Amino acid sequence: MKNMNRVYLSIPIIANRNLEIAKIIAETIENEEYEIISKWVLEEDLKINASPKDILKRDIKSVLKSDILIAEVSNPSHGVGIEIAIAFLSGKNSSPNYLSFSFICFS
Repeated sequence: MKNMNRVYLSIPIIANRNLEIAKIIAETIENEEYEIISKWVLEEDLKINASPKDILKRDIKSVLKSDILIAEVSNPSHGVGIEIAIAFLSGKNSSPNYLSFSFICFS
């Protein structure tokens, strides 16, 4: 078994959400034996019981904990853009714990 890298899967949640594509991406990630640490984005029924502030804190913490960020960018999403920016600005991309960026776009 490979060393489990932690993947933050970033997909649009509020608008332009395509759960079918997200699940295909997630299956591919898991087939390569990576751990998705943002599993909540794959839930059929998003029960948002937290405040926007708490959701932002959770997402920032998870992005910073990840080794790899994979973003589905077929459609514009402020949230996905913010998560990409957090990962980029975290400075991880210049440290030994290099943070990879992958952008997947479906037309």
